[in-house]
Amino acid sequence: MGSVGAFFSKVQQSGVLPASTSAEDAAGAVLGTLAQRLSGGEVRKLLDSLLPELSALLQRYPVQRGEQGKTFGKQEFIRRVASQLRVEDEDAEVIARTVLQATRLALTELRAKSS
Repeated sequence: MGSVGAFFSKVQQSGVLPASTSAEDAAGAVLGTLAQRLSGGEVRKLLDSLLPELSALLQRYPVQRGEQGKTFGKQEFIRRVASQLRVEDEDAEVIARTVLQATRLALTELRAKSS
């Protein structure tokens, strides 16, 4: 995958996004919600691990600075993503899974290139 364009293509071509939702919006909602659960140090590690363009995308979201992340479970995570994307919870869950799988693949490829 290696590029942010390929990342967004993977998400867009997955077929799970409603017509009104771009891959960039989906990635921002999912990764932004994930960042809310992490402490400031964990957020910094996440940002440092991502492709620079994805890290920049997260700058639109409040990022904790050394503070403890918010505690919420899977259902609240899905509800927050659904609210941001204005979709049903069931759709948000599939979107979140797709974005997280694409993120995992991108991280794996980045690690392989740096080894």
